[in-house]
Amino acid sequence: MSSLIDDAAGMPLPDAAFLLWRSRVQLDIQERAGGRKRRIRRLKPGSHAFSTSIRQAVQAGRDAIAHADDGPTFDRLKVAFPQTRDADLKAAIRAAAKLQIDACRNAGDDGGGVDIENLKVAIGRARAANPDFSEATYAALLNHVAYLLK
Repeated sequence: MSSLIDDAAGMPLPDAAFLLWRSRVQLDIQERAGGRKRRIRRLKPGSHAFSTSIRQAVQAGRDAIAHADDGPTFDRLKVAFPQTRDADLKAAIRAAAKLQIDACRNAGDDGGGVDIENLKVAIGRARAANPDFSEATYAALLNHVAYLLK
């Protein structure tokens, strides 16, 4: 985990925020590695518990995005940029989350799999709406969205 934070510390703030935002699940898993194991429930598709579980997961994802700047990504970015004002860190995280959301929204999967040309167009649109990131971040975004949509 510290290597990602170290990498982020050497980047411009918007790019660092995106790196830590897109790596949040991996970082969360690493942080939990020594702690309690999560219990995996086996639910049958079509059951009430399954439907409830899906709704809760979708809501948790929405909440994570809505409160991106108040979660663990903020704490990690603060470690990488300790002298930066909290408001600037939070703004960078919101911008990183918006960049990913815009790219995914523009990419949309029609069920036929990921078409790299359409994905490049989607990234171009997200880039135009979110111009404050480096070339390396837009390239990472392309790979990240392709992974999310696969």
